[in-house]
Amino acid sequence: MSTVITATTPHMDVTDVTQVLERVGIRPPLPVEGARVATLAEWLDRAAPKPPKAANPSVRQSAVPNKALQAALSELYLVNMEDADSLWGWADPRNTAFLEFFRDYDADARFVLIIDAPASALAAFEMREGNSGVAKTANVTRADVLAQWQAATETLLAFARAHPEQVYLSNGLAWRNDPRATGEALADWLGVTPASTLEIDPADPLADLVSQVVPLSDEESELVDDLWQEVLGLTPSPDAGELAAATRMRVDRLKADRLESAAQCAYLTTRCRM
Repeated sequence: MSTVITATTPHMDVTDVTQVLERVGIRPPLPVEGARVATLAEWLDRAAPKPPKAANPSVRQSAVPNKALQAALSELYLVNMEDADSLWGWADPRNTAFLEFFRDYDADARFVLIIDAPASALAAFEMREGNSGVAKTANVTRADVLAQWQAATETLLAFARAHPEQVYLSNGLAWRNDPRATGEALADWLGVTPASTLEIDPADPLADLVSQVVPLSDEESELVDDLWQEVLGLTPSPDAGELAAATRMRVDRLKADRLESAAQCAYLTTRCRM
């Protein structure tokens, strides 16, 4: 049996990623019934370090959980390794902090690393902030989000370079816009036949996220552009022409929807004044 650990850049929603992993044949982790730390999500809640702030970026060192959490991880592994013939694993942005630790703990683990676009990280952060207010109470700024993205990306790239035989490196554009091809490529890398059909509807293209936030300033772009271009050069991506066409279509549709909403609001306002 092999464990497949998926790590991403911060703020990436891994719901669709998890769907692809499961259809490839990677079973989600089972809980430890009655344990104080019953799931890997709970384990990460307790073990994950605080993300870096822009003014004080953290040193890129793998986090090491305390002995109690290491024992809890052993219990989770024991439950999930009973089926020797199946792949199992999980996806979480917080896995990035533990890559070297996980590799030391499980020398046979395989790692799927996903680096999303910095603009997408900002969009996901600002949408979450607007929906819940959590980020506001934590005093997280755009500069902090970009610092977190940069630190995580450097960590992911360094790990991929150090352990290329255990790493499948990819970018968020591929997972978002062409999940079928991404799943097929991952299955081929793992040497498995997908457990179920990979006819997966792609999520909304990046334009739906990015068009809703303030574009990166020149100063922000200067911090992250070179690193993102390096990522694109190292990872498979959707066809540039098809992606550009899909992006333009989504932007045009979004603009049309906003114009229609504005017209409806104006109409209702006029009716209320009558």
